[in-house]
Amino acid sequence: MFSLSPVIGGTLITAAVLAGVAPANADIGITTQNVRYSLPPVQARHDIRQAAGRGSVLFTQEMGRRQARRFAPAGWGVAHAAGTYRGDCATFYRRDVWRLRRAYVVRVVNVDTRRPSNGHRWALVTVLTGAETMAAVCIHMPTHSVSRAVYRAGIGRVRTLLRRLSTRYRHVAIGGDWNNRYGTRARFRGFVSRRPPAGTGARGGRVDYVYVRRPARVAHISILRRTFSDHNGVRVWVRNG
Repeated sequence: MFSLSPVIGGTLITAAVLAGVAPANADIGITTQNVRYSLPPVQARHDIRQAAGRGSVLFTQEMGRRQARRFAPAGWGVAHAAGTYRGDCATFYRRDVWRLRRAYVVRVVNVDTRRPSNGHRWALVTVLTGAETMAAVCIHMPTHSVSRAVYRAGIGRVRTLLRRLSTRYRHVAIGGDWNNRYGTRARFRGFVSRRPPAGTGARGGRVDYVYVRRPARVAHISILRRTFSDHNGVRVWVRNG
C-alpha cells in the first residue's frame, strides 16, 4: 500500500505503487459511484465492488468518514486524502493495470454554509501510469443549496485545473457527482462527455457523468442500478483517438 503525506498548501502526495501496465490500444473502463455516507460498511462495500467490476478506474464520493483502503476490492489500490472534506473523493485503480505516480487534492469550493460539507469541496487528482499516463480527477460538486455563483466559481476552478493538467498529460479524465443535470452541464474546452442513458441521482436527474480529453472519446456508457446508495453508478468505456 501507500501512505499520504502532507506538503505545502495542504496538497497531498502519494508514494508510487509498482504494478502492471495498461495496454495502449485497449479501451479504459472508468466508473463513478456516489457511496452514500450513511451506508453501513457491508452496503458500501457492495456498491464499491459492483462499481469496480469490468473497469480499471473507479471514482467514489462521500468517502470522507471512511478509510477507503478497507473497502478496496482485492487487487485494487486507492488514492484517498485524510479528512472529512478533503477525503470526500477516493479513487480506486486496478494494480495489475496501473501504477500510481502521485495523488493530491485541489480546493474547489470554500464557503460557509448551513451544511458545512456542502461548502468545502475538493477535487482529487490521481496520476496513473500504464502504457500511457493519465490524470484521473474525481469530483463532487456542491448541491443547489449553495448559490449558483458559488457553483460557477467552483466550476471555474475545475476549468483551471483541467487546463493545467492538459498541458502536462495527453490523457485526462474527470468524473463524479456534479449535482447538475447533464443538459445544463459545464463545458470544458477540449473535453467531451456522454449523456447517461437514465437517471443517476436521488431525484432521478442525470447528475453523475464523466468527461475525457480529446482525442479520446466515450465509446460506451451504462448505468449500475442495483445500488444501496441513493445514486446509481455510471460506467464509461474510453477509447483513445
